[in-house]
Amino acid sequence: MIYLIDEEKKYEEAIKTLLRSYNSNFATYDDRDCIYLYKIEQNRLVGALTVHYSWDWATIGHVFYENTQILQQMIQKAWNYYQNKAFGIKSFTKVKEQFNDFLTAGFKQVNAIYYPNGDTYYYADLTSIKVDNNENTVTLTNEAIEKYQKIIDQKVKQFNQTYQINDEIIKRFDIAALEDQQCIGGIQCELYENLLYVDRLVVDKTYRKNHVGTELMNRAIEFAKLNKCQVIELGTTSFQAKPFYEKFGFKVVHMRENNPKGYQSFTMMKKMNGEQDDSST
Repeated sequence: MIYLIDEEKKYEEAIKTLLRSYNSNFATYDDRDCIYLYKIEQNRLVGALTVHYSWDWATIGHVFYENTQILQQMIQKAWNYYQNKAFGIKSFTKVKEQFNDFLTAGFKQVNAIYYPNGDTYYYADLTSIKVDNNENTVTLTNEAIEKYQKIIDQKVKQFNQTYQINDEIIKRFDIAALEDQQCIGGIQCELYENLLYVDRLVVDKTYRKNHVGTELMNRAIEFAKLNKCQVIELGTTSFQAKPFYEKFGFKVVHMRENNPKGYQSFTMMKKMNGEQDDSST
């Protein structure tokens, strides 16, 4: 068995294929989409919202709005689009003011996760909303409108600067596990300022008793230590590897039902200082 640091992402597609093949036994990858919502007033863009849908939930992406009424109208439009398809719309943010705006728009707080650096991320879900015909003034498309993208990017950049949000990836850390020159598994991680996020970890079912996953995770943990990360974070589901991660000291800090339908999804965290006290409410 060879473990190769995959800086050129030569094996990225092979790792994705292995994971999708496994997940397809429980959930479909085909039923996913993305919508773009725009609010125009007097030929001026005053609000924009991106929403991604997969695994039976819609998720808020980039957003900007000049007031909460505009946010409410965009949320209403997104809800009308997904209400007969998704269990709900989910959002999370570290900005308390934005979180409160989402509550005003009809979301309900479901969690608050505390990080060692002092940040708190607020999780909120929308599963019902009052009908508001004002959403008819919002444009919804399945393709981004190019002329608005520079405006949106600038607004998001300004927002991040105001609230000192640094969501840029510093480095990617990928390892492929090879047997006879064939990729039989791998781990793909993203290094942020003081956090390592495990994006994917998969091992071909033929090799799952050979400690390949353990070796991959140990190498990711060592990478996190070398880069002085405070936290390692990942997402998993009830049909994936929650017990495996628990053996390494990961704890569930957030859980959602029916994500995908019939299963639970989990956000898990490992604090690198060895303390594993409760990080959520």
